[in-house]
Amino acid sequence: HHPAPSPRTGRPVVQRRNELLTAWLRRPVPYALARTGALAAEARHDDHARQALRGTLARLPAALRARRPLPPHVERAARLLEGAAA
Repeated sequence: HHPAPSPRTGRPVVQRRNELLTAWLRRPVPYALARTGALAAEARHDDHARQALRGTLARLPAALRARRPLPPHVERAARLLEGAAA
């Protein structure tokens, strides 16, 4: 599957919402809280961040019910990748 060559309306909002929901679904709670705080800080001055945060909050109860954190060895690998990207 190749992404559409032209920008799609609303796509940045959906991507940011999904990134945050994935954090809540699979990553440790402190990580998800930090990501939520970062998006909330951005939402003070960015409309896309505001929309993404609203969308996340609407879906958060279902995400928490479906929460299945990564296995410890996969979480360690994810942290290594994040550290390398920083």
